Amino acid sequence: MHVPSTKQLSEAQLEVLLKSGSEIDFEVIYDRFSDALYGVLCRILRDEALAEDALQEVFMKIWRNAERYTAGKGSIFTWMLKIARNHAIDRLRSAQSLGGSQSKVPLDDVYMAPAQEPDPSELFERGELEKMVDSLPEPLSILIDLVYIKGYTQAEVAEQLQIPLGTVKTRIRTGLQQLRLQLDVTKNSPVK
Repeated sequence: MHVPSTKQLSEAQLEVLLKSGSEIDFEVIYDRFSDALYGVLCRILRDEALAEDALQEVFMKIWRNAERYTAGKGSIFTWMLKIARNHAIDRLRSAQSLGGSQSKVPLDDVYMAPAQEPDPSELFERGELEKMVDSLPEPLSILIDLVYIKGYTQAEVAEQLQIPLGTVKTRIRTGLQQLRLQLDVTKNSPVK
């Protein structure tokens, strides 16, 4: 019997594995996505040991919340990515609020874009950037987050999400246009 590699599994097959409640099925999910999520956690936390701990915690959250995944709201990877990103940011905030040295990177640096790309943080107050990006439709917010907040290249994102590079570029352009519109509305609204 031929068992397909995890890369050959469809989203529907991955969803069945995710929601099955089986530890063996969940190991398949872990094997498929752990490297990518670990990379994201490393980029945010900038500490391999913290990222390793966070990865285990993220997968526990994924395991406990598997039934909450809804296919119509995005791919399994984007759902997991959001959980990982939020967990890492929560860890940074927690470490900073406790005054701990656990975090080697100021929280504001999590929102910095790579120097070679236009910086959307110039458009917004840094504290508002995450909220504005999260308000975008999910396909746009995930791409903006990966490219401008996490620092991935558009080509890396296209490969990881298995979508054409042209689609990535178009969605990012659309997302930036929507962020600019939000900024215009914010600038033109009366101050209270």
